[in-house]
Amino acid sequence: PTTSRILCSEEAQKAISGYLQETLIRGVPWDKREPAKKVFEDYLSKALVPGVRHPLLCSLGTHGVGKTVLQAFNLLWFAQRQPAGLAIEVVFGSDQGMGMLNKDSTASSKEVLQHGIAFRILHRALAKKCHSSTRASWILLECQEQLLKQFRSSVRNPIEVALHAARQMAGVSETAPVLLTVEKLARLAHDDESFPTSAILESLCSLLDTDHFRNPPVYLAIAIYDSTDLAAFAEQSHRPIMLQPLTPLLPIPPPGTMTPEQVKALPLMLRAFADETIRASLPSSEEAVPRRVFAGVSELLQASGGHPRRLRGLFKQLKMFQPSTPLPTVGAVPDPRWGQMFVAELDAWLENQKVGYELCIAEMTKCEAFDCDNLPADLDGLTTAAAEHFNFPDAPHSIEHRHSFLDASKVGLCQFVAVSVGLQDWYGYDTLKGLACIPLPVLQEIKENHPSSPFNSPSLNALNNLTDALAAFGDASPPATTHLQHDKPFEDLIEASLVFFLHHNRMFTLSQLWGHRSFLSTLDKQHKTLISARVPGGAVTVQGKDAAYFPIDPQPTTVTPPADPGQPSDAVFAEWLFTVLSSAIAAGPAASSKSWARETGLHVFRPTHPLNDAGDIFCFAPRWDQSGAVLLVIKSNAYIGRRTQPGQQELLQQWRKGRRFFTGSTLADTSSEEMRPNPIPALLAAKEITPVYLLFSTSPVDTTSAGLSPDEQVVDLVRMRAWLPTAAFAAERAVALRALFRTGVEVVEEEKNRKRKEDKKEKKRKKKEKKQQKQQKEKEDQDSDQ
Repeated sequence: PTTSRILCSEEAQKAISGYLQETLIRGVPWDKREPAKKVFEDYLSKALVPGVRHPLLCSLGTHGVGKTVLQAFNLLWFAQRQPAGLAIEVVFGSDQGMGMLNKDSTASSKEVLQHGIAFRILHRALAKKCHSSTRASWILLECQEQLLKQFRSSVRNPIEVALHAARQMAGVSETAPVLLTVEKLARLAHDDESFPTSAILESLCSLLDTDHFRNPPVYLAIAIYDSTDLAAFAEQSHRPIMLQPLTPLLPIPPPGTMTPEQVKALPLMLRAFADETIRASLPSSEEAVPRRVFAGVSELLQASGGHPRRLRGLFKQLKMFQPSTPLPTVGAVPDPRWGQMFVAELDAWLENQKVGYELCIAEMTKCEAFDCDNLPADLDGLTTAAAEHFNFPDAPHSIEHRHSFLDASKVGLCQFVAVSVGLQDWYGYDTLKGLACIPLPVLQEIKENHPSSPFNSPSLNALNNLTDALAAFGDASPPATTHLQHDKPFEDLIEASLVFFLHHNRMFTLSQLWGHRSFLSTLDKQHKTLISARVPGGAVTVQGKDAAYFPIDPQPTTVTPPADPGQPSDAVFAEWLFTVLSSAIAAGPAASSKSWARETGLHVFRPTHPLNDAGDIFCFAPRWDQSGAVLLVIKSNAYIGRRTQPGQQELLQQWRKGRRFFTGSTLADTSSEEMRPNPIPALLAAKEITPVYLLFSTSPVDTTSAGLSPDEQVVDLVRMRAWLPTAAFAAERAVALRALFRTGVEVVEEEKNRKRKEDKKEKKRKKKEKKQQKQQKEKEDQDSDQ
């Protein structure tokens, strides 16, 4: 019933149908676009506030990022929210570009715009009435002169006249609200250089400010191709902008989250991995062939960068693979022989240069989604825009950085991601504040052209390190020789993300790390964590493998654990951790002063103990009042593709075990079976250092039911989008793929961990039993003596 009030093209109808059926749309995986829907609903509630200028609702992006599909979703969302309303699609091209409205030489630029929109509104209403877009076009061409005369003679605006006629033809009330979605305005601007896109946008928005378009209400959603056009509009009009995000797509959702219809719509190659019953037949061992195949398919999906048009080209090519034996039916008994045969055929197909891996890459490259040949000269500007929030279109720090971001955005090398931080402009609207999101294929191209070097800027080296971490985290078969620790890829990713973010943000709040809407959260106010790094030449010091790329003075010392530490007791481990923390504090030039953190800036390091239970990553950060520092104690959770996933409460309990090293006055020593003093709390108190505990999780955590303490917080990948979308979206894609292409090595490692836990539990049980026997014997001896 809702779609009967939508006047749109056949292409938009297919997108709406795909949305409702939750299947592939134009050969691309279905995505709800929930963030964009939230912005749209917010726009409907704010657009007609009395006395307030009409905001511009728009989407921004180059060819193939999904603007047309999003406009179709807008039509559907409006019809669902306004059952009595009318949603109309206007396109200056496609099925509405066939000679529609020859340019009137006597009309002004604004009149040409209004006539063009009016004609296209009538075209949609006629096409719905006569069930033919082509026939509607011919009718309008025959009636063009008469319509133009009517437009000129009417006291009303041509768009208003057309909307009145469209309401009548659609059979809705004369007061029915209307949504107009407008696309490809740049083609109209191209014909008239004196009337650029920025002026077109302001002309349309100004029209909607008038009473005639407020009662009955008219809403507007515009798709913008060039970021420079939106930047010029923002600078000239100062009108509120509400940007609908077009974030990267997941090439394939994680196993168990897809409906049977969605699985069936996938290419056969991917269906074998996405269908749990078929996947059970695939080999999961450390054999070279399966591992190479899983890595190859995963690499292809990663190389898409989540770009819709690249994904469409990739899926088109993947459909070329047809196994000789049909896929097992649903509910069939797993057949390892079929799995081995399937993997062998897939391996041969990927190696075939005529149809396989290389052609898949070529098919994606042909889409021209990422123009890496036009990398901006000022890469520091692009990296800054990816890590430091800025009000669109004002890029951080300098005009050069601003142009670097806009130039990169124009050729698809980054996408602007709006981030809501709860700040409002003079009109009471959230400012358009956000970050640049750089796709992984572009990151890899940057690293190839500008490899890490002490001669590079620290900003570029931090970006390259993040690229390595993202590639390793999403790789099913990581290379043996690299500086990253592949036994802990998620920790590598967290560290690289923090270093990249902290390096660019000379001032930030802890609440940014978990996407808090307000500028200062309760935790920020309590711990005075408006963190300001005032270090000349760089804000971040990094201990260990990356120290050469981040100049620091003096060099912090590294405390290494014993060669074979075994299973240390809490007391023994605390002594080692005390030495590490003391070393980190002593690295500052003012080690004797409580203000050492202010003078040394931010310091990130990872304890190297293989059996570390306290924290995976530490970060010292100064307080705004220069009184000591906050110690971020970061633990990670990366239960990806495990057969048994811990529940939320179990996960939180495991995380909170590490607190004992920072709060407990005494800790157990298993060797002497005594409680020994814990030296860490006194060290932190002497330097006025307050620990704050962060859990980084690959899976979402419901913080409302988690019962978090004031000094605890959870950062998942969705919250990470608010401060580093470049890493967050690539990591989400990697989590889905690691679960999908889970290899034999991960299965073996899981089994080892399970056995290790069981052995530890058994050892404790035997020790307890031995202690009880000893106590029982002593009691019996005492009784015997008496």
